[in-house]
Amino acid sequence: MSEEKEVWLYQYDLTNGIGPSICKFMTGIEIEGVWHTSLVVFGREYFFGGGIQSGIPELTPYGKPIKKSLFGKTTKTKKEFEAYLDSIDSKYNADTYHIYKNNCNHFTNAIALYLCNKPLPEDIVDQYKTLQGTPFGDYIISTLDRINDQNKAKTLVPDIIEGKKDGK
Repeated sequence: MSEEKEVWLYQYDLTNGIGPSICKFMTGIEIEGVWHTSLVVFGREYFFGGGIQSGIPELTPYGKPIKKSLFGKTTKTKKEFEAYLDSIDSKYNADTYHIYKNNCNHFTNAIALYLCNKPLPEDIVDQYKTLQGTPFGDYIISTLDRINDQNKAKTLVPDIIEGKKDGK
């Protein structure tokens, strides 16, 4: 049996604290942050940013996480995990990215399920649903759809950063 490895969930507020204030003011709904998430395992931070990527923990383009929590433990090996990442590569790339339907949180959820057999909290994976049904929230969601359509082939994280999954 493989040795258990810790799996850490990192959460970054993409708005640097502004999103929660605006959301509360415009919708009356409280949120902690507009989340970008990643998992840290095998000494690397794995995330989705225009493709599956990894980097040195806390040295990715997202800076320092505002929340770090031990998510679980895995008995998977790094080799098994890398094979899994290769198998889902076609689902998580610049062409399949959607700003709220297939984003970093969906990727983190997929690898969390694989590594720990446990999903991320729903309020992270489907955060946009918090806004649905409010006038401002529906406006934001329709705006995000337009932005997503306009930027379909663009990546949110430059490919030149350290840690492209395949080392290139």
